[in-house]
Amino acid sequence: MSLLTKEEALYFIENVLQVKDIPKSTIKDLPTEEKFNFLHTILSRFLETEPFQSITLMAVDLDKRRRPTWQEIKTAMFACRGGLCYSQNAFMFALLTAIGLDVSMTRATWPCAENQPNNHLCFLLHGLAFPDVDHLVDIGAGYSLPRVISLGFEKESPEFTDSFQTYKIAKESESKCVFNLKNKRSRSNNTEPADDQDVEIKEGSSFRILSDEVDEWSVCYYFNPLERYQDLEPLYPDFDNVFTDPTKLLFHRSPRCMHWPGGEFLGIVELEFITEDEEHTLIKKHVSQMVRSDDKANDTDIERAPLGECNNKRNVMDALVAMYATYFPQFLSGEVRAAIENWKAITNDIGRELNKVEHLCQEHLSNLSCEDKHQASL
Repeated sequence: MSLLTKEEALYFIENVLQVKDIPKSTIKDLPTEEKFNFLHTILSRFLETEPFQSITLMAVDLDKRRRPTWQEIKTAMFACRGGLCYSQNAFMFALLTAIGLDVSMTRATWPCAENQPNNHLCFLLHGLAFPDVDHLVDIGAGYSLPRVISLGFEKESPEFTDSFQTYKIAKESESKCVFNLKNKRSRSNNTEPADDQDVEIKEGSSFRILSDEVDEWSVCYYFNPLERYQDLEPLYPDFDNVFTDPTKLLFHRSPRCMHWPGGEFLGIVELEFITEDEEHTLIKKHVSQMVRSDDKANDTDIERAPLGECNNKRNVMDALVAMYATYFPQFLSGEVRAAIENWKAITNDIGRELNKVEHLCQEHLSNLSCEDKHQASL
């Protein structure tokens, strides 16, 4: 039995992704250019509509976390709640399969401090342009990857740039392909990756800084293009481990939510609100700045904490909840609060950051004139 029916898939494309120009003929029978354009539209709209997020996972207490079921994944996607790589790529696999494409899933390994193999999921399209050429699709990497990328190269694919990130695929052997990211210091526009994969953690802070010596390219993940799964069940053991063991996955301890409206990054990563400008540079705003913002400049209906009280930790929480309510309203405030409380329980980073927020707020207050202080207390 298929994970999605063709009717469900077409409903999702038209009503959730809001893609109205759906080809009347079978997708696999379309001319190659039309086929690629349609897939690009679907992937772009998915990146805009379905957030890559860890809130759902982190809102659950540690001892109750588990791999989401297919029904939970399906419900989340139809509600525009997105998820992590397993949910997003499993759903897109089911969607493209339902509209008649030849698709298989493959596990990937994202090298990280957790040293957990098979901790990522992506998938392959077969015979899209030529019978013997596969294409990689990865809609759940936490980057904007709205392309189907041909693996029909000898050593390396061309370089691609979407949103703030440049990337390529290298083939080390027939059974190992490597997805590479261009590092910040190698990019002329000096952007910084939103998920901080090519950076080091500064001591005593969750802020990230690049080391002085970095290679031009870094490994994002690697995968075996010969490994092909048509069903989710064989993947359960690996992802059961990832979703239940908080030491095996970064997203057990890093609340974040991001999407790409109009192809540009917008997200909340831990205590930072991040947007992308026209030059594809990421602009980061710390939650302390959000708390201190002038109420008159606030274009939402969310009540901000008074400036004079911004050293109260409760108001830092309120600022985060307000940001989620504004930019990701599909998540209930109680759910966001639970995720942040669980973050505090599993790591000391939040405590250090809250102390930094208090210091920043107090420093800002000390620089205010008496009149400013009076206005801040109103």
